[in-house]
Amino acid sequence: MIVPLLVGAGAVAVIAGLDRAASKAVRPVPRVGSGHPGPTAASVESVNLDSAGSSMAGWILMPHGSSAAQASVASEVRVAAETPVSHGAPVAAAASSTAPSAGEPPVVVLTHGWGRCRRYVLPVADGLVSRGFTVVMFDVRSHGENAQESFFTARQFSDDVGEIAAFARARFAGRSLALIGHSMGGAASVVAVAEGAPADAIGLIACPADVLEVTANYMREKGLPGGLLTTVLRPFWWRRTRGGFGRLAPARRLREVDLPVLVVHAENDRRVPRDHADRLAGAAGCAVSVVVDAGHSDVLHRSELIDALLVPFLETLHSRPRR
Repeated sequence: MIVPLLVGAGAVAVIAGLDRAASKAVRPVPRVGSGHPGPTAASVESVNLDSAGSSMAGWILMPHGSSAAQASVASEVRVAAETPVSHGAPVAAAASSTAPSAGEPPVVVLTHGWGRCRRYVLPVADGLVSRGFTVVMFDVRSHGENAQESFFTARQFSDDVGEIAAFARARFAGRSLALIGHSMGGAASVVAVAEGAPADAIGLIACPADVLEVTANYMREKGLPGGLLTTVLRPFWWRRTRGGFGRLAPARRLREVDLPVLVVHAENDRRVPRDHADRLAGAAGCAVSVVVDAGHSDVLHRSELIDALLVPFLETLHSRPRR
């Protein structure tokens, strides 16, 4: 009688330990960063957006000459959603904005990668703002300035991008909206749009095609046996991702998206190899754009990423949203 109880107690302890390990293995370490928006922005508005009961800190950067920048008088806004917005439902904005005139450039929701923060993608934001684009950028939950959650997965990441996209669509009604993400920020953007988040185009920079593969690579970089751990811990991640990893695979979900897609690969990217870009481009029916001699992170600092790829891509969008 005692032996079965001891075996049962031991099994429970092992399961509980693996469950804690599953959360800890991929929990991002918040990096606040030290960057600030450059002088190219006429207006820098600090915004806090609620997502599933937690706060996300962000900025709206508007260029000189923008009607929205001229109409903006608030320096800080807090936006609350009545319920979590994961599938493109609108949020209620605490501050209204004047509808911009037809023909204004698209608004860009720019999303950082796993374990990073909005300051990490500031070089891209500053470049876009200096060329006339409005940029909306947040730290997703458990990242940057936000409080660390007890667990955070690719599912929560994509939910947050959906919230941000819905906020941007409501705030800048009548303007095209492009979701541009670096690394896991791109993956989350694909999943969010596939599940109904508003967007008129998607730009993917150094984006993984498969979440589990890049998770294994992430753990290998930390000196852990990534392949083994993803196999052992996968069942414990399932219950937190609400439906497994199939629905979080960017290459699979991209086939459900009927929008213009830009796939950018950094030639020397060791974290997300070229085959990921090839799979994404195959799913989207587009070519792969390569930034020569760039790595996974320093691609964000390359002027050709802005001038030769992102700006021409954004300029093809119409002034009125399709979704």
